[in-house]
Amino acid sequence: MNENNFKVGDRVQLISIKDEDYVSYAPHLGEIFTVRDVGQRIIYLKETDCIQPYYYNLKKVSNIIDTYNFLKAPIGTLLTFSNGDILIKTGKVTYENSSIVRDYDKINRLDIIKIEEPAYNIIYEHKPEILDKDDKRYIKRVIRPFRDKVKYITKRSSGLGREFISITLNDNFIINLPFFAQGTMYDNMEVDKLYTLEDLNI
Repeated sequence: MNENNFKVGDRVQLISIKDEDYVSYAPHLGEIFTVRDVGQRIIYLKETDCIQPYYYNLKKVSNIIDTYNFLKAPIGTLLTFSNGDILIKTGKVTYENSSIVRDYDKINRLDIIKIEEPAYNIIYEHKPEILDKDDKRYIKRVIRPFRDKVKYITKRSSGLGREFISITLNDNFIINLPFFAQGTMYDNMEVDKLYTLEDLNI
């Protein structure tokens, strides 16, 4: 691979080795490195010696999911998947607390929604949208004339199985939108919780 495709600071992953007989250092497939210098035909990388692009194929990686190495993570690290499975690292390659015994090497990384390391500080978390497309489109249209004055948006319950959206402006003036049947709209909004426009991503 042409070293001109990379620049200093890029995170790259080894995806194939063309000919191990002609290289002095043979890293494992899948290893992640940081480019620290690019020379003529040689890419120098942190954490290793050098890689000769003629014999190695590398690809850029861009985010924490691409670069995270569970096998090198501390004991007690948790991975949470979109289907609810949780893997906990209890040893070198031993996992527990999963509804299905899984091979980490075969897991689709896009399924990971949270990574927690001891003492379970969250270093990555996928946060789903609070509003669906239709709800978001409706509120955007309603607040368009006074968007810069919106302080909070709240879902309220009126009892009798009805809910409504309440919009509080900066001067504490309140606008209440029409009622809707409980559980039919704005499902991910908690009743009486104050949401900013940033919280709702609108």
